[in-house]
Amino acid sequence: MTGPKWKFVPITEKPNLEAFDCGIPELNDYLKKYAGQNHRKGLGSTYVLIPADGEPFAAGYYTLSMAQVELGSLAESQRKNLPKYPVPAVRLGRLAVDRKWQGTGLGEILLVDAIHRAVAAVQSVAAKFMIVDAKNKKAEEFYLRYGFHPFEGGSHSLAAAIDTLKELFTK
Repeated sequence: MTGPKWKFVPITEKPNLEAFDCGIPELNDYLKKYAGQNHRKGLGSTYVLIPADGEPFAAGYYTLSMAQVELGSLAESQRKNLPKYPVPAVRLGRLAVDRKWQGTGLGEILLVDAIHRAVAAVQSVAAKFMIVDAKNKKAEEFYLRYGFHPFEGGSHSLAAAIDTLKELFTK
């Protein structure tokens, strides 16, 4: 038996968010209280993963925005042939999966969709990296599996070159 088929909708389509609980209060609160207004104000674009058929409950979500990254914060291997000033990036500000769906591969589905949107955006607006601020060690380990590298200095921030992500996930 297979699970539901999924689709992404912008948060402005008002999917049912009430029951969403990823286990991290900060991520739950952002989705329920701030993501919609930030989306409308152009501060972050939030996409919600809902079943393609039936009740449009939120199984997961992510938020994208434009950013810049200081060259010195990147891993040494990522700094090659880059200018000495901040480099444009796409920020994956948040990514979360409801507890009921954790461990089912939805995190990867969310990440791949975010990468596809970032790759499409950089056709019009330049960005060299996708950056993410992982909320904890478990989240950091998730991103490391997909080609992200930790920033210098021991934070939970990571970066991956858009070109690398494009090669891995947009074939």
